[in-house]
Amino acid sequence: MGRPYLYRLVSDGTPVGEFTNNTTFGGLGVGSHYIQVKDAKNCIVNLSPTYNFIDYDPNIMDIRTPNPPQAKVPTCVGAQNGEISLTGVAGGEIPAGTPAPVGTAAIVQGKLMYALYNAETDAFLGVTLPDDNPGTRGTVTFKNLGAGSYKIRIYTELSCTDTYAEVGPVQVLDPGSIVVRARLTKYPGCTVAGDLVAEIDPRPNIDPSRGTYVAKLYDVTGSRQLVSTRSYHRYL
Repeated sequence: MGRPYLYRLVSDGTPVGEFTNNTTFGGLGVGSHYIQVKDAKNCIVNLSPTYNFIDYDPNIMDIRTPNPPQAKVPTCVGAQNGEISLTGVAGGEIPAGTPAPVGTAAIVQGKLMYALYNAETDAFLGVTLPDDNPGTRGTVTFKNLGAGSYKIRIYTELSCTDTYAEVGPVQVLDPGSIVVRARLTKYPGCTVAGDLVAEIDPRPNIDPSRGTYVAKLYDVTGSRQLVSTRSYHRYL
């Protein structure tokens, strides 16, 4: 073939307009599309591949989040070791040939990406993650989080960047401070030892599995030696 080249779109087997020097064809609808090229000697070649566009199918294209996100409370006040996990994410898929060439798998799964946002300010927090395990689609864990309100936006590489699913808000709770009050329940005498009770208010949002408290009694009159240690467990 010899220059100059002209181009024409063919949709569902029917040429669309005349040959032009335009190489970009937009506004394509549902159907089968390919491009023809014509040279100066009127030789015409059909370019491959053919692209098939089909109707929108929310059953496979929409991102679905059947499970609510789960939060893990930080260990201490101000700590940055809380977590948010999300499982069961599905969708973000297209039938083969949409817009990939014909001849691929029956269903093409787009890679999922998860972006973390502040649920109160809608500010992106600079963290975008793929699936935790490439072999397990739809599971992600955000770690090293402090107490706060978060939301997750889920994207698929097969959709537009402004198309996403959002879950949240999810609260990563502050574990709360330990409040201890010590009081004498039995006053010491010349030959009788006294009793000291430590009353502990459990932290309101702490993980129940971390509900064991250790109270240590020290002699502060001189040597500051450890006198006694007691453990206390309370299920919240």
